[in-house]
Amino acid sequence: MVDDNISDHADEESLVISDREKGRRNKRIAVKRIVNCGYSEEIAKTFILKSGLYHGSKDVVSNIVDGALALLSRKKVLNIGRPVVFADLPSLVDYTLMEMVCVMREVKPALPVVEAM
Repeated sequence: MVDDNISDHADEESLVISDREKGRRNKRIAVKRIVNCGYSEEIAKTFILKSGLYHGSKDVVSNIVDGALALLSRKKVLNIGRPVVFADLPSLVDYTLMEMVCVMREVKPALPVVEAM
């Protein structure tokens, strides 16, 4: 019985690590795409963090890039001075993963966390 719990915990950890790495990879690709639009890497990372959670009908990276570029295009109009919501990209990835799991569990309350991931 104890061995099964250890195995389940290891499976959960590997899923979290796998999803976290995918998220980090997506963020790195998004930064590169924004840099290709003429912005510095620092600006790209900052505006990815400022634009918050991402949703849309495109792939994950395109949604991230679109959100950050939309915010960059409104920067002068809105005089954006609000603090950064996330300290770094890994914290944004972790938070996004947690939010996705929460939404899955709202839709299907009986769904275990492992399956929601």
